Amino acid sequence: MTAYYDLPELKSLAEVRNKAQEEKTLAVRGNSIGGVCVWRPWFQRMDIVQWTDHDGNSYLCRIEGMDLDLSQTTEPFQHVQLDLTPLAICDPETDASPIIDASSFIAQDDFDRTAVVAGWGSAIIGGAWTLVGTADDFTTDGTLAKITLNTAGSIRIGVLASTNSNAGMYLKVSVKLTARSTAGWIHYGIVFRYVDSSNYYSVVIRVQHDGTTRIFIYKKVAGVETELYGEVITGMTISSSSTVNLRVWVGGTAPCSIAAKTWKSADSEPDTWEHTASDSTAALQVASDVGLRGYAASTFVAGGPITFDDFEVTTASSVAP
Repeated sequence: MTAYYDLPELKSLAEVRNKAQEEKTLAVRGNSIGGVCVWRPWFQRMDIVQWTDHDGNSYLCRIEGMDLDLSQTTEPFQHVQLDLTPLAICDPETDASPIIDASSFIAQDDFDRTAVVAGWGSAIIGGAWTLVGTADDFTTDGTLAKITLNTAGSIRIGVLASTNSNAGMYLKVSVKLTARSTAGWIHYGIVFRYVDSSNYYSVVIRVQHDGTTRIFIYKKVAGVETELYGEVITGMTISSSSTVNLRVWVGGTAPCSIAAKTWKSADSEPDTWEHTASDSTAALQVASDVGLRGYAASTFVAGGPITFDDFEVTTASSVAP
């Protein structure tokens, strides 16, 4: 859903976030198609809000995007558009507490913390990041996590090793490749059912040096990676300014079903799950972990780094969405 608000005295999106963090609860009253939006410190997540429409219905929502209209000159109001995805119904009779609890979130990290060199620190939910590969290739800058791929054939993985689940789940991350390789390709994405560095599933976006973009679903078993699905993403060309969202659903065991969708941040999320696969490899049908991955092809020459933001994993039905 999309809600529109006029925010008194707040002149930028940074001020919106800062004010919400300072006050903990910030009510924002909107126009005739809006409602009231309230930030609360649920799960330490600044992207989760309570939205109440004019009929009094309250929802727990995730902010997928915010846009500020600075063209409005009438003070002290600015026009803000919030793009919201409903997560749960709230109960306004009990201080609008959401009918959802932290157990619904398997992992979550927005990387908004003190910059880290040679590591990613600890996630908001999911514990400390465990790294596969040279530690110096993993950094955070206060708002984003980065993987730097310095050599052809290098693979880097960050794992939240305390997640340990084979339940149905949704996984999402926003990713940006700051520079395409000058030869070969780079891929990046999400790992799940991660047992160890030789055994896991992954969904990755592969960017060729010319910007051609593909999506793949892989399984890796005993160190051998096998493609379960691969396709060119029609109409998507990645440049250094492209932030791409990747959402994955995984559910079931023997078979494990996997579905994925991807879209640029400037575009709307597709309604359908466009890329699917299934697999029954016994070694991957166990409780295991989730994380993020980057890889440079054997023909790779100069590119990156890869930046990650807004990684989240929530429980889901084991039945395909």
